[in-house]
Amino acid sequence: MILPIHDSGKHGADADYELFSPEERTLWDIQLRSTLVHQLATVKVPETPPTSPTHVTYNVVGTNARVNIDSRDSSVNVANDISPAVFEQLASAIRPSAADASEKKKLEMAVEEMRTSHGTSGFGSRYCAFISLLADHMQVFGPIVAPYLPILAQLVT
Repeated sequence: MILPIHDSGKHGADADYELFSPEERTLWDIQLRSTLVHQLATVKVPETPPTSPTHVTYNVVGTNARVNIDSRDSSVNVANDISPAVFEQLASAIRPSAADASEKKKLEMAVEEMRTSHGTSGFGSRYCAFISLLADHMQVFGPIVAPYLPILAQLVT
């Protein structure tokens, strides 16, 4: 399209259009009509508008689960309901690592000791023993156990 440019200094296209010469107005009108005719001929408009699904199922599970539709979730949750299953999950994460078998066994035993002392006054010392053992092999086990460390730290009273 060829757009004649005139600035009336006012806000809005109407005032600028008033500054067009008769030839510019004719050119502008022909271009608009031609564009509209072309679009109407090529764009298929459905006879009936699209409908939304009649049935939607949302399955939401887990601690602090939420549903966000057309929005961003920037919330942060701290869950204090710590399941004893965290010890089995931690042990399961350690087992497939590429570390030496004896080192994996030591860590698994430390996890088992934490599990058996969970909820007792002895848990803190078992946790410290686990962290000490982990510190000796942080490069190998650090990325594997990192997701579990905040949960374990919450158990220390």
